[in-house]
Amino acid sequence: GTYLDLKKFFFKLGSRGAVRWDLHDCYRVVPKALGEGGYSMICLGQSLIADEWKGTNSTSETGVQDVMRMNQVAVKTFKHCREAEHLVRTEIVFLAAARGHRNIIRLYGVFCDYPQGEQGGEDEQEAPVRWSIVLELCTLGALFHHLSQHGPLDNKDGALLMKALFSALHHLHKRKIVHRD
Repeated sequence: GTYLDLKKFFFKLGSRGAVRWDLHDCYRVVPKALGEGGYSMICLGQSLIADEWKGTNSTSETGVQDVMRMNQVAVKTFKHCREAEHLVRTEIVFLAAARGHRNIIRLYGVFCDYPQGEQGGEDEQEAPVRWSIVLELCTLGALFHHLSQHGPLDNKDGALLMKALFSALHHLHKRKIVHRD
């Protein structure tokens, strides 16, 4: 895809309300990274939109802790590079196609903005647009780290984990999606 194809793709998403420019009006983002890769950084975020969490079930008596925890999200910000737009597009297409399964992370929003002090110039193709996606926060961490710290799972936990994994893979395969990890 060309830049024009990408622009059309995001315009189409935006016309359905999927791309927004107001990340910091919707979420408070903690600048400390939870994780970082070659093309992106993931930070903790907290929804500032109270209506998003109305009707949420709470298990505690007051509900305060549960709501605080529930409105936390992961904010994945892509580093500015030539590949950023392609990576954002690929991830959005995957998450949109894979949605609807409890063991597959949820996409809450796609945001784009200009880093402070770097508004786009005359040539919008050279404007340093920063893409962020807001995702469900997974607080248990990576399975690899759990296994390296606690050793192997017992048979019951291993069976439950494999059942969840195979269920998610079946969900993907029904949608003709192959996950390479």
